[in-house]
Amino acid sequence: MALSFPHWDLWPLAWVGMIPLFHALHGRTPREAAALGWIGGTLHYCVVLYWLVETMQAYGNLPFPLAAAVMFLLALYLASYWALFAGLLTMVRFATRMAIIWIAPPLWCALEALRGVFLSGFPWALLGYSQWRLTSLVQVADVTGVAGLSFLLVWSNCALWALLEAWRPEGRSPRRWALVWVGGTALMAGGAILYGEWRVPRVMALSREAPQVTVGIAQGNIEQHLKWNPNFQEMTFRIYRDQTLGCAKRGARLLVWPETAAPFLFQEDQGWRDRLLALSEEAEAEILFGALAKGEGGGFYNRAYLVGPDRQVRGSYDKMHLVPFGEYVPLQRFLPFVRRMAHMIGDFSPGQDPRPLVSSTGASVGVMICFESLFPEISRAFVRNGGNILANITNDMWFGDTAAPHQHLTLLTFRAVENRRWIVRAANTGISAVIDPLGQILAKAPLFEQAALVDKVSMLQVDSFYSRHGDLFAHLCSLWAVGTVLVSAWLLLSDRRRRDAFP
Repeated sequence: MALSFPHWDLWPLAWVGMIPLFHALHGRTPREAAALGWIGGTLHYCVVLYWLVETMQAYGNLPFPLAAAVMFLLALYLASYWALFAGLLTMVRFATRMAIIWIAPPLWCALEALRGVFLSGFPWALLGYSQWRLTSLVQVADVTGVAGLSFLLVWSNCALWALLEAWRPEGRSPRRWALVWVGGTALMAGGAILYGEWRVPRVMALSREAPQVTVGIAQGNIEQHLKWNPNFQEMTFRIYRDQTLGCAKRGARLLVWPETAAPFLFQEDQGWRDRLLALSEEAEAEILFGALAKGEGGGFYNRAYLVGPDRQVRGSYDKMHLVPFGEYVPLQRFLPFVRRMAHMIGDFSPGQDPRPLVSSTGASVGVMICFESLFPEISRAFVRNGGNILANITNDMWFGDTAAPHQHLTLLTFRAVENRRWIVRAANTGISAVIDPLGQILAKAPLFEQAALVDKVSMLQVDSFYSRHGDLFAHLCSLWAVGTVLVSAWLLLSDRRRRDAFP
């Protein structure tokens, strides 16, 4: 299953990758099932998140053994959701004799939803993201979010496992029901594809009719160890200045720079502030850029500014969802050793207001800063507050030349589909990109190269079902899963025969 994600992108494996786990769970006790789930999940996340070792070595100054140990601990934590899935699934099957297919898909979606919020959330590599290349299939995300794809994939795994079990000599799965469930997979997948084929031309027609703005994206490719060196401030500014003026000559009226692209305190350093405002005036275009900012209490904010050719600051946005162990240390009282191990960890304060930045071009830009692109509720909040374009400014240099920049980029395709918005992405070292409201990556810059992109972007005002109602599908799955687990626990507690037979 891990190989179904970028940059391997062997997406068909997600449709069958859980079958070995289901086979291994057959006849196991809930405790044994949880252990098997934990082992499988740990191996899965060690493959998906291998790049964390390189990141912590290069930028956290951790030796390889310690970096590998930290990555392994994170994999163990994420695998605990697999353990819960396997253990609860086995318990429910024992208590209710319910077929696996009626509990596994909603239970999986419920646990993915929990992973997205528990301990600040880390919804990286949710199962549905593996299908990002299948444009027609993923259009259903404007109704269900990514949870709908995860549900379909788990259902497929359940149905195919039941089919294999039914044709084994010692198999216990009824052949008729196995065929019905495989047919259900075909119906759901076919229905999703037909829905996508119906939605695609309608969304593109709306996009063509909507007002457009020409956007330029600057990818400076500034090395991290040079970024905050005062001796290299001039070089950094010159790179972004040349890219900005080049994009402006190609017609760009809104320029997007990456996260913390300005290596100075824009709010305090009057000299650099004046130069950046003068650049906006010279380019006759607005510039959206990232910079650090000081708060009134002395802390820092990871901020995005929008400035105009009239030398005015049109607005700013402070990152709301900070990166744990990157921009702050959660539970610092109990984890004082973490800061001593990795001195690069910041001490930032979160913003509070998901308001789009309003441009004179007519664009109302919702800015997701780096890690915020993982959380669909943030992009949805921008859209609900009037955003007609989404932007993601980020610095993915920490990831190196690994699978991580590709994984980070491709999950944005779901933010585009969920909200039916164009997304422009400026990444310091790549991958900068333009994504249309169908989730198609129309243009992208190569990793670790200076690059500039220019493209026309439509300012859509369409409200999708998802943008109006959010993760309703995931919530319904969670209600079904929680209700089924509670009923199973009640049956075990109230029925002595069941309780005595419970392994």
